[in-house]
Amino acid sequence: MFGPLNLLLILYIPLELDLGTVPFLLSFHKVSLLTNFEDAEDYLDWEIGVHGIWIEFVDDHNRRRTATFLPEVAEEQGWTKEETIDSCLRKSGFNGRITDRIRSRIVLTRYQSVKCIITYQEYLQYIVDNSNLNTKHENRKSNSKLYFDEFTIDELN
Repeated sequence: MFGPLNLLLILYIPLELDLGTVPFLLSFHKVSLLTNFEDAEDYLDWEIGVHGIWIEFVDDHNRRRTATFLPEVAEEQGWTKEETIDSCLRKSGFNGRITDRIRSRIVLTRYQSVKCIITYQEYLQYIVDNSNLNTKHENRKSNSKLYFDEFTIDELN
């Protein structure tokens, strides 16, 4: 599934913003660092409030489906493990009847997360301090709009 991956950070948000709203909207960033990925024994082998879940399964039409919930989702929604799994099945695009047979097809990976919050100024300073990293950050102006096309950090070594 994930191979030897033990940390996953994805931050890609395409935005179309009016220049006047940029300072307000970009005043801070929240990022969840996903860590400690583990293969679960079955679809119930995880703890609410501790683990996030990533599910993969093949539906009755031989379509591969995937979905994920962060660790806080089930607890915030007041869901049981089974309700969380069923919601994750729906999130994956599965529209059929959810049965134990469908649930038993799930390959579940559990993970944990750490939330990080930085201000926009801290973010800018980080970019300056780490300009030697393999980063790509494109901004372009078009008709008084600022477009954030892409921000990726390919590798942090």
